[in-house]
Amino acid sequence: MRSQIDLKYYGIALLGIICFFLIFYAYTVISFSNSDVYDGLDYVEIEFNKDLWIKDKEERYLMSKNLIDSEVLIGLNNEKVVELLGEDYESYSENTISYYIGFVPSIAGLDPDVLELTFENGIVESVRQHGT
Repeated sequence: MRSQIDLKYYGIALLGIICFFLIFYAYTVISFSNSDVYDGLDYVEIEFNKDLWIKDKEERYLMSKNLIDSEVLIGLNNEKVVELLGEDYESYSENTISYYIGFVPSIAGLDPDVLELTFENGIVESVRQHGT
């Protein structure tokens, strides 16, 4: 009888430990997967370089923040964008295109990211990066 009670308490304790680690892991992934603190430790961002952009699609993410922050694409028409970034884009709608930029290092980064450009009246209105 005593061993059954001890076994019950060990089972409850083990279940509690497992639940704690699952909650801790989920919190860590949610908290740090998109944080600037975590992302800044993974890779060094570089200035946009057209030759490197065209040559190495898997590491375009290194230049994407520079393209977004500098707003160099804002105000360009589709022809100028294609001249600068190339023709290898996907078009989701008449007003949206995206460029594959590779896998951005992160805790939960299992899917590649894209650089999405939104046009209004044929001119780039916004640029953002997101996972697929």
